Amino acid sequence: MKLQWNLYRFRFRATNRSLQWISIPFLRLQEAYEMENDSVALCRCLVSVGSESYTVDLAWSLGNLGTSLADLGRHSEALPVIRENVEFWRKLVAVHRTYTMELAGAPQNTGVLLGGLAIHPASCTPDLAQALQNLKISLDKLGWHSEALPVIDESVTLWHKRLVAVNPTSYSPDLARSLGNLDTSLTNLGRHSEVLPVMKESVKLWRELVAVHPSSYTPDLAQALKWTLDEFGWYILRGSR
Repeated sequence: MKLQWNLYRFRFRATNRSLQWISIPFLRLQEAYEMENDSVALCRCLVSVGSESYTVDLAWSLGNLGTSLADLGRHSEALPVIRENVEFWRKLVAVHRTYTMELAGAPQNTGVLLGGLAIHPASCTPDLAQALQNLKISLDKLGWHSEALPVIDESVTLWHKRLVAVNPTSYSPDLARSLGNLDTSLTNLGRHSEVLPVMKESVKLWRELVAVHPSSYTPDLAQALKWTLDEFGWYILRGSR
């Protein structure tokens, strides 16, 4: 019986993590939402039985459900789902905070057991940072720009201090994108004098990434330069080199 449950958990996790990728191209958005909603309901049942064992699965499912609701334009319904998603990842990061920095540089097979699966504790921090970005976007969609700013600021801090500081190769693109979101939040609030250093840091990161992987990141650099040009003009571009 235990073996059957473990096999089920592996299948469930594989399906749950890939659901957001396979549903959009092949199913209508409403059908995708219904599948994600069922997934969350199932995860809640599992959490009620196994508590922490299924918390990661529920966090993933909530993230997918929030995305589905946003894709349907149901932003007021997406917001509480995304908030709950953030809180789950925040709790997971807090529980394993003691391990996160030590294990970030440890062998890849190092981890803790959650629901019978080895989960690298450091992997929760990127999920939290991404969930915060999703929350910022959701708040912006509802016009809550003042509340969105501290959310994206926290996301930038996580990418910068906890992730890029340990593994710049993996997380610099995420930091650059998060800085772009911070730029948007500052602009929405009319805080233009604070936008410039954020834009310059974003452009600098994309330039460094393009130098190593030009085919992957040139469009991102072009977009960052366009935003900078639109906001400040050509003299800023000369100063960002």
